[in-house]
Amino acid sequence: MNEEVKKKNMEFWNSVCKTNPAETKSVEYPFKHTAIGAQFQLKHATEQWGIMGVNWGVKNEKFTPIMLDTEEKGCLIYTAILYYPKYYIDHENGTPETVFGQVEIHADINFYNKTKNGYKVENDISKKVATDALTKGLSKLGFNSDVFEGLFEDNKYVDAMRKEFSAPPEDEPEKGNIESIREQIIMCDSLKAINALSEQAGKMQWTKEERDELKKKFDDKRSELQ
Repeated sequence: MNEEVKKKNMEFWNSVCKTNPAETKSVEYPFKHTAIGAQFQLKHATEQWGIMGVNWGVKNEKFTPIMLDTEEKGCLIYTAILYYPKYYIDHENGTPETVFGQVEIHADINFYNKTKNGYKVENDISKKVATDALTKGLSKLGFNSDVFEGLFEDNKYVDAMRKEFSAPPEDEPEKGNIESIREQIIMCDSLKAINALSEQAGKMQWTKEERDELKKKFDDKRSELQ
């Protein structure tokens, strides 16, 4: 596989793999590690794909209780399908098309937690197990991959992410996400929408190659809509 294909295959992953340290939390049990806040993941998935339950979400949810030797050893198994859109141009007729991908997700949770005083019933197990499965499912697509790769255990990496996600000076434009703008251009359905998006993109920071590419895409889209 050549480098150009590898780069193309990794575009989406690389656009969502980095994590703002402010959106993480430290977890002590069952072992010390860093976890991404689930609500932040939902927010970033919505930024990429739109409203959950409309453009993307889960389907075929199934909760299966498993009872072993005693009640204290029982658990709840959750399985579902995470579906999500990918936008592209049908080059034969020039119209935007959407294809949906899907990933199997699953997780389990114990009915009881062992404490110093015995076993304690776990609360909100349906919500917790479904959230855990969705978080892991989104990670398969690249969301917050650096957390799942263990990079947040490296203080130098965390410091670098704090610097990268810190608010830029007022005179420094926000760095643009080329993949996101490409997809938004495809979905624009009027000159008003494409002009508004062009104005928004014009305030962002781009490399010369990215700026040249976007100029052509905006010009082509305007011609298509006229």
